[in-house]
Amino acid sequence: MTKHELYPIAFEIAGDFGMFADPADGLPVAKSYPLPPKTACYGMINSIIGGDDEKTGLQIEPIAVATCNFPTYEVWATNSKTHLRKGSSIKFDSPLQMCLGILSKPRFQILALVRSKIGGRAHSFQSQFFRRIAKGQSRYPVSLGHKEFMAIELTIPTTPVEINYSHVIPSFLDALIYRTDVPPEKRGKFKNNVPIVQGMLKYSDVDVCLKDDLLTFSNPEFQQQLEYIYGRIKTGVRVQ
Repeated sequence: MTKHELYPIAFEIAGDFGMFADPADGLPVAKSYPLPPKTACYGMINSIIGGDDEKTGLQIEPIAVATCNFPTYEVWATNSKTHLRKGSSIKFDSPLQMCLGILSKPRFQILALVRSKIGGRAHSFQSQFFRRIAKGQSRYPVSLGHKEFMAIELTIPTTPVEINYSHVIPSFLDALIYRTDVPPEKRGKFKNNVPIVQGMLKYSDVDVCLKDDLLTFSNPEFQQQLEYIYGRIKTGVRVQ
């Protein structure tokens, strides 16, 4: 690949609560994944920048996520009019009461790569993305899973990753199929036994690492790009 085909982006996101439900979990009881799946990170990035792949002419690929604290859970009760209700409940428009295991005070660092497709400008996307991160702004509200759980902080990575947290997720959502001919309960594609090592979870084969306890790319060029941008943001200089 040539030098300008891929552009790295990175950010830190935090909130009071988060819920990244395993679609395979049965309702009315479900528990959040400890870290967001790839699809959730993709949604966060699109909310920040205000567009998707088709609108921007870009390919956005989340690469890895890391947690900045040990995942802790709280019980959250709510009513839902999910399609998974019994037929009689749907007929009479009765909600389903759910008790969910949600994340308390989640804080993550997320890495992604942006690639230009036809008509896309990856460098412009990268610059606009970091200008919004520098101001803690987003085009649309950014949620941590459920739309009720909004992000309260968007920054460049600054909080040390929790390297003492390791875990194996038995079944982890990898992708969603957006087709009307596929039943909702069968739209998820999963990976088995996905490891979280030193607080980090990888979505792809792109190498990542920790530098100064922050999540970053192993590729020196991507590292240098991010460090240059972080330096401009910290000194109040506009990202070009």
